[in-house]
Amino acid sequence: MSYPSTFPLPRSKESLTIRRRYDLISDFYDLMQFPLEVLLFTPWRRALFSKIKAKRILEIGVGTGRNFKFYPKNNCENFGIDLSESMLALAKSRAKRSNLEVNLRLMDLEELDFGDDFFDQVTGTFIFCTVANPISCLREVRRVLKPEGRLYLLEHLRPDAMILGRFSDWVTPLVKWFGPSLNRRTLENLKTAGFKIEKVQNLFLGIYRYIIARPVK
Repeated sequence: MSYPSTFPLPRSKESLTIRRRYDLISDFYDLMQFPLEVLLFTPWRRALFSKIKAKRILEIGVGTGRNFKFYPKNNCENFGIDLSESMLALAKSRAKRSNLEVNLRLMDLEELDFGDDFFDQVTGTFIFCTVANPISCLREVRRVLKPEGRLYLLEHLRPDAMILGRFSDWVTPLVKWFGPSLNRRTLENLKTAGFKIEKVQNLFLGIYRYIIARPVK
């Protein structure tokens, strides 16, 4: 369970800004998320990871390790990456406290340091509403995912309802600095990046959804 103490700067200026943002708020991140975790996120995380069973699994945007307690208990090889060194340090501490074997790496999702077709399954929670260039990131995920593999996501998306959708467009510039983009069209981005969507489940007003997709190669 290790990651390098230094890592090349992210590919884009936007990604560098995101990295600095999460480095800055890392110590307060779990506290900021606490109300939503209690009310919504924790059972959703548990349900998502109950679907994941594979030999080699990658979690993208591992953050502080909030998903660790839901990792499958079977004999699998777990990897986790994040752009923020400070967030990853907290994840490392959480994994150690939980006695969890997970290979944690500091890495830009736009430039994954893994070979082609390396993972059986990839998962992420609230990641493609946060990254700077979602289509580039999704193409990297498709590259490292085996042809028969699956991508499991819990995501914040732009809702389809007209009023909620327009509200998301309006409010995103106001909250983007310290939170996710609220109007990401992740389903369209998945198709553009070369995925076929197998399942979408609405969790709350079309804003939060489960997504299962497979790579088209």
